[in-house]
Amino acid sequence: MSLKNRLIPAFLIFLFAFVACEDNTDCSSSTRSEVKVRFRALTNPEPALLYDRIYAIGAEENASTGATFYDNVYELPVNPLSNSTTFIFEGEDNLRDTIEVSYDVQYRIISELCGVELIYKDLEIKYSSFDSITVVTPIMTRQTEVNFEIIL
Repeated sequence: MSLKNRLIPAFLIFLFAFVACEDNTDCSSSTRSEVKVRFRALTNPEPALLYDRIYAIGAEENASTGATFYDNVYELPVNPLSNSTTFIFEGEDNLRDTIEVSYDVQYRIISELCGVELIYKDLEIKYSSFDSITVVTPIMTRQTEVNFEIIL
């Protein structure tokens, strides 16, 4: 057997071993650490939304600022070190509303390489100054369209 004929199988074995050892672990998380909130109107014409700042207590630097609109989804970060987060909705003329949500935080190992993923589930409303708020989806995943609807 010639040297060329011996190198080809040796090269193929090396290539197969290298490819087999390559880590193809998907480290993407299926969960989110934001609650998705949407305003809905029951009347036509819709009442004016006067909120221009929405934030979580302790995370004011991550505030959503600007005019709010019906049917827009606002993503508000929860506190991963707690089982509850309070959100403040501020607006013109000292308008201020509050929602406190609670949730269970669980840990899941994705893989040894990727580490741990936080899973948020069992979302509930502990307190709300809004007259009507509904839990639409009690888990926080990438596929979740909305967690809470505030109905005005």
